[in-house]
Amino acid sequence: MTNRPFRFGLNLIPSVPNAILREYCKAAEDLGFDVITVSDYITLELLPAGIRRWTTQPPFFALLAAAEVTSSVRLGTYSLNASLYRPALLARDIIAFQNYTGDRLEMGIGAGYIKDDFTTAEVDFGRASDRIDRLERMVLETRRMVTGTYPTLLMGSSTHEELLRRRRRTPTSSA
Repeated sequence: MTNRPFRFGLNLIPSVPNAILREYCKAAEDLGFDVITVSDYITLELLPAGIRRWTTQPPFFALLAAAEVTSSVRLGTYSLNASLYRPALLARDIIAFQNYTGDRLEMGIGAGYIKDDFTTAEVDFGRASDRIDRLERMVLETRRMVTGTYPTLLMGSSTHEELLRRRRRTPTSSA
């Protein structure tokens, strides 16, 4: 990664065939992008962009395709919906991905905001504070479980200030 006061990133909603996804990722690295991230949706539909329900890839699948054609660009999620994962399974995926890519993972994780994704996954949408509780627990638990390098973390919430208040309570090291 280039040392700059800021970084250039490309976020993709991976809904194209892997061959095209790989072309995008290789081109982004060749153009000097520092990080490529992928979004995490189940039911997203953006018809003008050709994205239909059930066409987006799971983030780690798309990131593995990116890893196969890149060597230096950082790879990340932007962002995982914490409510749709379980700590032990996410920790396993983080460890495996870090091993596979030489610690290139940057993990964005959020509280989730698309109610239809929750309904489809049979997860309670709840209030924003409920979703942020799940996000906070996910981060603390995966940090506890991950052996090796814990990825750079970006936590997000679409508009809820509760996440900002909790930021002060969330440890920034994996210790």
